[in-house]
This record gives sequence, C-alpha cells and structure tokens, in this order.
Amino acid sequence: MSTEVLATLAEIGEEVNASLDLDEVLARTAALIKRHIDYEIFGVLMIEGDGSYLRHRFSIGYSRELADNLRIPLGQGITGSAAATGHPVRVSDTSKDARYINAIDSVRSELAVPLMLRGKCVGVLDIQSRHVDYFTRDQQNILTLLASRLAVAIENARLFQKVSAQPPGGRKTWPSSAGETARGGERRDRRSGGDAEGAGSGAGCDR
Repeated sequence: MSTEVLATLAEIGEEVNASLDLDEVLARTAALIKRHIDYEIFGVLMIEGDGSYLRHRFSIGYSRELADNLRIPLGQGITGSAAATGHPVRVSDTSKDARYINAIDSVRSELAVPLMLRGKCVGVLDIQSRHVDYFTRDQQNILTLLASRLAVAIENARLFQKVSAQPPGGRKTWPSSAGETARGGERRDRRSGGDAEGAGSGAGCDR
C-alpha cells in the first residue's frame, strides 16, 4: 500500500474519531473521501427497524424527499447486497446489473462498502458516479479500510447520544453494546479513586 494511501487513511481515521456528533462525523467523512475519490453521490445508510432494511442517515446528491423515504431491503439493490453479504460491491455499469435500484437515472457506476462492527454489518457506505467504469479496485480497498474506522466512530456517536438522552441527575447507564469499552472506563475510574460524576464536578462533561 502506497505512502499516500496510508497517509489518507490516517487522516480520515483522525477526523472521524475527532467528534461524537454523528452528523459531524458523517459530514467530515464525506468531505475527506471527496478529496481523494471524486464521487457525485454519497450516502451512509444504516440498518434500521427490525434489521430488514437500510435507510439513509446522511447523503449528498439525493433530494431530501428521496433520501428520507428510500428504504432498501437487505439483499436487494447494490447497497442491500453489500449489507447482506458483508462484502464490498463494485458495479462498473449499473444499467447492466439487475440488482441496481434505479433511484437516480443518471447513475452508471456504484461502489458500496459494508460498515462492519464486531463481525456484524451495521450499515453501508455508498458512492456513485454518472460515468461508466468509474471506481477502481484501489478505491474499493481504501473505502473498505475506512469503513472499519467509520463503523466504530458511528457506534461511539450513537452510544453517546443514547447516554446523553437519559434524564439528568440520574446514573448514566451505558447500553450493553458498549461492551468492554465502557466497562474498561469504569475500571479506570475506580482505580483513580473516583467515578465519572466525581470527575465531572470540576469540569464540564459532554454526552
């Protein structure tokens, strides 16, 4: 892997982990990818509901109405196929791929990469272009490596939102999916002789 690619991944990794605001994380990700891969349409879709479909959490190039209302069943379309298989799907000509869901007529190339977290797909990173055979194998590899970092950043932001939404003054209860990250933090607090609320008495605490 080239030095330039490694530097790009390092930069993207730092940026997506620099905030716990999910909208900011996704906007930064879109901007950084755009600097290196000149896509025309960008989307991050998350698995929602009972786990049977994808829905846009962030998008560029879609109308608001389309992004808000589009639901893609797992296993269908390019993004649904990526989510169902857990593997990237790169299509050189969408007009010749029976899986393509024709949401935007002008699209000809698409690259969908699953967001994998602890071996489970939680969403899909998707970019599209109006040019045939636009995305390359190297770009696919870059997005695949990025997706693993983005999945963790998204999970951290979502957990933060859940904790922040709990009533003020009560004990903060981390969702079970926080796993060892939250428990490790609690153990460190105990070793330091205080808890999170005690530490917060001298400084502001977000999320």
